[in-house]
Amino acid sequence: MAMNPKERMEMEKKWRNYRLQEVITEEENDAFDAPIPSQINRFMEKFIAALQKGKLNRKRKLAIMGKVISNLGIEPNELMKYVRLVKKGL
Repeated sequence: MAMNPKERMEMEKKWRNYRLQEVITEEENDAFDAPIPSQINRFMEKFIAALQKGKLNRKRKLAIMGKVISNLGIEPNELMKYVRLVKKGL
């Protein structure tokens, strides 16, 4: 029995969500709940406020994000792990 395309897409979406839940560990779930030092949090809030005031286009936002990520020294596979967590809505 063949599935129509809509049913197939729903089944694939459910499968992806199941795999993501399987891959994400408890440590990764708590990654965004870790306390941030107050001095860093203060500068981070100023940085975000300046970005929002700047009315930057997408290309400039990507350039800024690229510089931040490269200066943090995040490996590509680690970055993809964080992207998955953000997409999941944590």
